[in-house]
Amino acid sequence: MRGQVVDTESAREFMREALAQISEPELRAIAGELEAKHQRFRSLLARPQELTPQTLRPLLRSVFSTRRRVDELLEGPAAPSLAGWIAGLLGAEEPVERRIQAFCEGLAGLPEPVRHDLASELLHYTAPERYWLWTRWMWDPRTRTGA
Repeated sequence: MRGQVVDTESAREFMREALAQISEPELRAIAGELEAKHQRFRSLLARPQELTPQTLRPLLRSVFSTRRRVDELLEGPAAPSLAGWIAGLLGAEEPVERRIQAFCEGLAGLPEPVRHDLASELLHYTAPERYWLWTRWMWDPRTRTGA
């Protein structure tokens, strides 16, 4: 069994330093942008089975790990099945870990971290109250680094 992964006191110190560098209006602006992203995702993914390359392009451009891979996703071998994999990921029939696994297996042509980041952002920004955002820039258990 591993010990504590995150140094809680260091994380608190990091938060204090970060918050000292940003103003209240800037924090509100960031929160507003995150809410707008959530509303965009929720709207675009309300009927994932009806997604088209035209509706997927802006969504994939707003995900950091896929913004440079949009053409690869929309024109490559995964393209015909992408909407179905997204629908399966967002569906509630299976436990979330199985949905993420199936989604990532479907996008096997992409690097594993990109697949996981995309799955995390699709889940989180569609239903942030239900799914935490968990991307490698927040915490990568392989390299043991993150914010």
